[in-house]
Amino acid sequence: MAVIQSTPGVPITTKDTLGFNTTTSILERDVGPRIFYVDPSASPFTLLTSRSGNKPASNPRFEWYEKELRPKVDAINAGGGFTSGATALTVDNGPYFQVNDLLKVARTGEVARVTTPAPTATVITVVRGVGETSAAALVDNDDLFIIGSSWAEGADAGAPDEWQEVQKFNFTQIFRRPFGLSRARMGAETYFDNPRAQLRAEKAVEHAIDIERAFMFGERYEDTSSGARRATRGFNTWATSNVKDVSGTLTENELEDWLGDVFDATSAGDTRLLLASTKVVSVVDQLAAGRLQTVPSDKTYGIAVSQYHTSHGSLNIVKHRLMESGVKDVLAGERAWAIDPKMLMMRTYSNGSTRLRMDVQVPGVDGVIDEYLTEAGFQFSVPQVHGVLKNVTA
Repeated sequence: MAVIQSTPGVPITTKDTLGFNTTTSILERDVGPRIFYVDPSASPFTLLTSRSGNKPASNPRFEWYEKELRPKVDAINAGGGFTSGATALTVDNGPYFQVNDLLKVARTGEVARVTTPAPTATVITVVRGVGETSAAALVDNDDLFIIGSSWAEGADAGAPDEWQEVQKFNFTQIFRRPFGLSRARMGAETYFDNPRAQLRAEKAVEHAIDIERAFMFGERYEDTSSGARRATRGFNTWATSNVKDVSGTLTENELEDWLGDVFDATSAGDTRLLLASTKVVSVVDQLAAGRLQTVPSDKTYGIAVSQYHTSHGSLNIVKHRLMESGVKDVLAGERAWAIDPKMLMMRTYSNGSTRLRMDVQVPGVDGVIDEYLTEAGFQFSVPQVHGVLKNVTA
């Protein structure tokens, strides 16, 4: 038997035969037992909403009522204005005024008294210059402040009225996230233990993100043309008050001005949650570094926050990845939402709480199908206590 010797000085190599210097399929790779996901959780808004309250809905259309005190501020609505002797005044909102209300004109200082209100129209009749300041010409958008009423001694009571409640409604939405494995896939040996359990954990995160996006950006609709299909309206559609379009660099003065409006409604107290994109969080950090402090996560809905103190109130700041401008066709520009969580609620349908339904496949399928199913809607109350800051560029 011949002995074959290697050429002196040339080491024996297995590069060409076994591929030890490249990736090879015959060697067991060192792979950890877990898969690490880029977005393990992106649903703080749903978390806060459910923590604030979760009242079951007994009907796919759920309703609630809101009521505010009669507004005490309005404005003149007439392009040509009115002379100092005019007594029939066109205003923005006639129902705001009652008989014998005193109106203070902010620009001129004049006080007028209402003699004929306009509960279903916009023209009120007044007596001009009843105070110490003489009547003067009024211009369009002159602010009118109601400063109480002035009744004659011994007069009869006026006509009673009531500022009515406003009915609001939304729909519950059916969220489903099916997933499955073939029999062969479940039986194969892999680097990951229990692929069915791993898939359940992964799809639970996806299901939570689905609900999160709907509660943030959803628009309400109901389609009964082929079965009943409904969608819930989210915060981005509900929030129409205290909207500030920065369209540029956010300054501290602009932030303070916006917060003044957000905290103007006193029913929500002096604390708001600020859900913000990365850029807005960075800007606030730089503008108010001396007034920021870290709050332990277990003290505010179980998530980590920073707290920003102003003379208007306090903000609990939470960065939210779905607030980025990269959310195509939904958001334009970086933004933040000022939220009073007490005025939000998850309305879960009576038998629609999130649950894992196992083995929903039809007979004959060579494998298993599970799914997560939730039927829930979003309740948004009192828009005046919330706010939107948008189009922040730096």
